[in-house]
Amino acid sequence: HTPLVFYNPKIVKKNISSEIAGQIDVFPTIMGLLNLNYVNNTLGIDLRKENRPFIYFNGDDKYGVVDNEWLLIVRDDKTLKLHRYKDKNTQDYSRENPDIVAKMNRYASSNLQTYQHMLSNNTQDYRIIAN
Repeated sequence: HTPLVFYNPKIVKKNISSEIAGQIDVFPTIMGLLNLNYVNNTLGIDLRKENRPFIYFNGDDKYGVVDNEWLLIVRDDKTLKLHRYKDKNTQDYSRENPDIVAKMNRYASSNLQTYQHMLSNNTQDYRIIAN
C-alpha cells in the first residue's frame, strides 16, 4: 500500500480514495487534473473518472493480481495461489474460489498480452496535444 498524493488547492479538491490503482495511472490522472489534451497509449486510467477492478504487477517468474480483498499469484509454471492479503492470511483459497481466480487471471493476462503487443508495435508512448 503506497499512498499517491496530488496537492494543489486551486486544482484538486480534497478527496480520499481507497480504490485500487497503479503506477501506470499517474500520467493519465495528472493530465486529467491539468485538463490538457493528450493521447494515452498506455493501459493507465484517469483515477478521477474511472475505477479499476484489479491491478497487476510482475516480476521474475510470476505475476500478481490484487483487488480489495484478494491477491492472486500466477507462476510461469501455471501454478496459481489465491490469498486474502488484507487478513495476512497465507492459506491458498484458489480451489474454493475458481471464479475469482479465473476473473483475476483473465484481467492480468489480457493486460499483459496487450502490453506485449504495444511494445512489439512501438505504440506505448505519451503524447501531449498542444491546443
